[in-house]
Amino acid sequence: MKTTSFFLSFWLVLSVWGQNIFNSTESDFPDIPGLHAGRPDLSRNVLALDSLNIEINYSNELAKQLIWDYDEWGNVILDESREYSQGQLADGRRVVTQYSAYEKPQHKERFYFDNGSWHRDWRQQYYYDAQDRVDSIVREDYNGTDWQLSKKYIYTYNGQLVTEILTQEYSNGQWNDIQKQTFSYDAQEHVTEYITQSYTNGQWVNMHRQTRTYTAAGYEDVITDYTWGNNGWEYESRTTYTYNNLDFPLSIIDQDYDNGQWVNDDKEEFQYDANNDLSADIDYNWDNGAWEPESKLEVNHDTTVTYNQLLLPEKELGIIRPDVSFRHKINDGGIFSYNNTTHTWARVANISMYYSNRQLDVAQQQATYSPELYPNPVEDILYLNTGKEPVEHIKIYSLSGRLWKQADGKALETVNVEDLPAGVYILQASGNHNRYVVRFVKK
Repeated sequence: MKTTSFFLSFWLVLSVWGQNIFNSTESDFPDIPGLHAGRPDLSRNVLALDSLNIEINYSNELAKQLIWDYDEWGNVILDESREYSQGQLADGRRVVTQYSAYEKPQHKERFYFDNGSWHRDWRQQYYYDAQDRVDSIVREDYNGTDWQLSKKYIYTYNGQLVTEILTQEYSNGQWNDIQKQTFSYDAQEHVTEYITQSYTNGQWVNMHRQTRTYTAAGYEDVITDYTWGNNGWEYESRTTYTYNNLDFPLSIIDQDYDNGQWVNDDKEEFQYDANNDLSADIDYNWDNGAWEPESKLEVNHDTTVTYNQLLLPEKELGIIRPDVSFRHKINDGGIFSYNNTTHTWARVANISMYYSNRQLDVAQQQATYSPELYPNPVEDILYLNTGKEPVEHIKIYSLSGRLWKQADGKALETVNVEDLPAGVYILQASGNHNRYVVRFVKK
């Protein structure tokens, strides 16, 4: 079993970086394919297939700790957040997930920390249809003595794409509709629009709308949010992305719509080193007509460990997160705050990472090498060489999570991808003891 721990200790980290950098995988609402922005978050950079502690020291006082545990196949079985006050655990939440033999989540339970102990909060049971798609998720809340039915999420599909999620609430002995989300896609299976409606007085009422455009490479371009008003859909906010020639994010700008025009709110800028690893993430606020720096994270990398050797956790529906923007494992770094008077950066925290020297188990052995996948980009035949045991199972997914192709055999070394549309794909390959996840481009 593997553990990843983050130690945070500065209020700036808890407020700004806690939202932008140290993102938890937990969500009360089920994850939707294609709705996750491609940010180079630290939380994805450091999830290595080895035991790892990250300490951020400020006045030698621990403020926050994030922990992930994995099973032998890399599935997240524990997602935990802890907050400390004067060195004592003061608040926290814990999510424990159980998986089926096919690595699909079956049961998830959430706990919260209060008054010196952990308490049950809610639990979810996952149900699948004959095509191995999530059919429904049933949630129960714990009232201190008993479990009470609370919510149900019902999925509708077009092929492998989610087109609607209906949310029901349990009351008076029956399930009642309360909310639904509908999704639209482009030809590349990117979500282009989703609309949230609430069920009020016997009819569906518009609440929220989001539209999404994408770059030629398939990454987020502009995300626009709307609210339903007297004149129909009204602008609320938008997020605009820019990228470098490797399609790594350079900036993410958030704007609000005010008095008929777009007004800058905040911005993130990303910097990369000579190895194309994320080296700095800088936050800005819009003030007096200019971008004012606020906080910065700088990291260094261990170039002996590539991103193919890192564990990138899959989301609730088994959707793979391939949008990494780093090449190697983070080694250490620091957090800085900006002084608007002196126009200088002050280092407020040091990041130190400690890796386990324990004996490698099966899953950790996967982290000691990367499979060879060639040619990449590919036009027709893709070759796979693991350098170890033969590959017996291959699955190929689109970025939205659709399963495009699969193959089974005793010693698979090639797969024909000539019939795949051009784009970026994820190949999952497994043998008797090992599993590999590799990204490739189909020309």
